Amino acid sequence: MNCLRSTTFRQLLLISAVLLSASLPCSAQKLKGIDQEPAALPAHDQASVQRMLHMGAAKVRPMRAAVGTSVHSEPQALPHWAGSFKVSSGANRTATQQTYSYTMVGTDPSTGGASATTTVRTILVPLRLQFADGTVFDASTDTVAPLNTSAINNVLASPQFTPSPVFAGSVNLGNTQYADAVQRGNFWNKVSGRPDYHVLLKPEVYPTQTIVVPAALGAVYTDYPSGIAYGVVYGGLDYGNPNNSNNSPINTFISSFVAQVNDPSALLMFVSHNIVDCDGGCLGYHDVLPLGGGTEQTYVYASYNDQALFTFPLYGGGEFEGYPDMNTLSHEVSEWVNDPIGDNIVPAWSYIGVFVSTSCSYTSYLEVGDPLEMRFCRSGY
Repeated sequence: MNCLRSTTFRQLLLISAVLLSASLPCSAQKLKGIDQEPAALPAHDQASVQRMLHMGAAKVRPMRAAVGTSVHSEPQALPHWAGSFKVSSGANRTATQQTYSYTMVGTDPSTGGASATTTVRTILVPLRLQFADGTVFDASTDTVAPLNTSAINNVLASPQFTPSPVFAGSVNLGNTQYADAVQRGNFWNKVSGRPDYHVLLKPEVYPTQTIVVPAALGAVYTDYPSGIAYGVVYGGLDYGNPNNSNNSPINTFISSFVAQVNDPSALLMFVSHNIVDCDGGCLGYHDVLPLGGGTEQTYVYASYNDQALFTFPLYGGGEFEGYPDMNTLSHEVSEWVNDPIGDNIVPAWSYIGVFVSTSCSYTSYLEVGDPLEMRFCRSGY
């Protein structure tokens, strides 16, 4: 079975219903001695990179509410809908009630006939990174599995863009794109009888963009035991950052490119190959940048990684399946659909199967992929 053409959900990402478990002291909120917020690492090397990936630091960026922006806002041009839910806490969960507002891409699934298919223009930008030693990682030309063609061609042929049959157990969510199927599963009680409800991506492949990485801002490493080369781009207040710079070359490029495109109704999708971008995101992230006049541009960045990369079980023991091919991109696109502006706040939550309560939770953002960070999956989630 071609792993890019058929997808079965092993988990439905139903983060809207947050489980409130018993409160325990922070000393009980650790996994094998690893704190939720790891200490800074002294330098980038194979061990430090894999430690970041294993601890879930691979896909974390400061969100808008954490850096002094509005508690909640709505995109002006991006097709979206807004809603809210209430959570009770205190004695018998009735003493205090708090309302949480959110914005998601598409139309409101609860409005019946008023909701419909939403199609979002998606500008797919292949990245070519050239390092100081002459090594080049090019998402538009490097031959990668499983289709033995470029990373970009693999992305286009994957369920992220090519409709495929998607199931949640025995439930057929439709022959559709992956992120759309996730969203249909999230609201299955509203859309199960409406095959016309979709949030679809319409790709346009932009010319390959070259990013020159100076020696002070990046280096090439060799993975063990696969022997696969990968690039590490430094930047941001991140683990092992040798020069304490504010932005990585990738982040700097994205900021400039967003201003040139200037289409707040579109999703920009930047794809690299075998790159760890240590600007707070590492393998991938979704974010938003201002365009002026009150408009904002949403975007996703992800690295398409070789299937054997980062699979050595350095931490945790057992087989570590890494983050192969579409894993990171599918993760970030689903998070973008559910929180395009990055300021949907929900009750505190933690990794599934890792922490036993929310008293020392990981975050309060609606990040639908992150609760599964410690549950390594094949072919994305």
